[in-house]
Amino acid sequence: MIKYISTYVLLIFCTNALAVNYVELRTLLVAAATDEATANLLLQKTTQTTQQNAIVLGYHAAVTMTMAKHCYLPTSKLSYFKKGKVMLEAAIRKSPSSAELKFIRLAIQCNIPSMLGYAQNISADKNELIQYLKSNTASADTDLKTRVKKLLLTCNKCTAIEIKSIQNL
Repeated sequence: MIKYISTYVLLIFCTNALAVNYVELRTLLVAAATDEATANLLLQKTTQTTQQNAIVLGYHAAVTMTMAKHCYLPTSKLSYFKKGKVMLEAAIRKSPSSAELKFIRLAIQCNIPSMLGYAQNISADKNELIQYLKSNTASADTDLKTRVKKLLLTCNKCTAIEIKSIQNL
């Protein structure tokens, strides 16, 4: 019952499709990893605006990959993953300097099994996100800055020197 109520509340929360609320997308993506109803909600929400916005396309790609967690057949899991990967790389090609897209890709690459072979951008994305945190741009979006810092500090891909530097930002 609580699951349905929370899904209903999220649905009401997400009804404004005209304005993109990135904090909302980030929050829904985190919840989508453990809740299939939220994953479906985010999938539906991002479907509406993917053509106009590379970042929304990135979230659509990420939730598509997340759908692999909510299915049973290995072939379905791999299909969702591959489809999402293609979409995410397309979004990054549309907006190659987007810290948000690099954050999404790094979060995915740090949290998927290595056997999927999708780890080639970890070092570059990590370095770009560290530079993002050092820039004035990071001040504009405190939610993204906080999430990037948390990811970098917990993903086990940073050196001790990088961790100290990130903690001081």
